[in-house]
Amino acid sequence: MKEALKKWFRRLMRKGVTVELEEQYTYPHSKDFVLADEAVIKTAIVTYFAKEGETVEFLEEGEGVTFLLNGREKYTAYLKLEMGRYNHGYHVRCREVVEDV
Repeated sequence: MKEALKKWFRRLMRKGVTVELEEQYTYPHSKDFVLADEAVIKTAIVTYFAKEGETVEFLEEGEGVTFLLNGREKYTAYLKLEMGRYNHGYHVRCREVVEDV
């Protein structure tokens, strides 16, 4: 029971970040909307983390976009449709990958 609770808490507390896309990829009801592909997602991730002074190395494994941040932390990224009051449209959601021990 204690180990299961530790795994659950580790998954709950994993790091994450939301990356905004360019306007033509964000709003699905705009006239010139295009659904972002993998290349657009990778470009948005690199641009976002370059502003923060971080390095990104993309990995070729599994589905979606997986990358190493600063050569240490493993993240996975996917496209997410947000329907909030101030933050709506498509965004790239990056979540830390937690390995089960």
